[in-house]
Amino acid sequence: IQGQLERVCKLNCTLRQRNTFSVNQTQRLIVEKLDLEVQLKEKENFIAHMKDRVTDDLTSPISPTNPTNDFSTYDANQPRFSLQELRQVLWERNDLKTKLVEVEEELRLFKEHEENNNNNNDDDDDNGAVQGPIPLEPDEKLYGQKQDESKIRQL
Repeated sequence: IQGQLERVCKLNCTLRQRNTFSVNQTQRLIVEKLDLEVQLKEKENFIAHMKDRVTDDLTSPISPTNPTNDFSTYDANQPRFSLQELRQVLWERNDLKTKLVEVEEELRLFKEHEENNNNNNDDDDDNGAVQGPIPLEPDEKLYGQKQDESKIRQL
C-alpha cells in the first residue's frame, strides 16, 4: 500500500507539473490571440479610414490639403492604449496569476504538513511522554542510608 501511495504521489506531482505547463501555454496562446485580434482591428480601422479618405478626395473639389489634427471627433473604436502596453499588462496579469497558484499550492502543502505534525504530537501526548527536567536522585539512594548510631551504642 505504501508503494502504491508513493507512485500515486509521484504521478500526482507529474500531472500537476503538466497542468501548470498547459495553463501557462494556454495563457500565452490567449495573449497571442488577443494581440492578433487587436492588430486585425487596427488594420481594419486603417483600411476603413483610408477608404473614407479616398472617397472624400474623389468627391471633393481639388484643393490643397491642409493637414489638421481634429480631435473634436472622437472615435470610440480608436485604441486608448498601445499594443505594447496591452501586452505588458496581460503578461503581468498572467505572471501574477501563476505566482498566486504557486503560493496557494505551497500554502496547502504547508497546512497539510502542519496538520500531520499536530497529529503526530497528539499521539506522543497519549503515550505519556515525560516533559521537563528530571528530578535529582535522593542522597539515600546514592550514598546508602544514613544510620544514626543507636542509643545503646552511644551509652
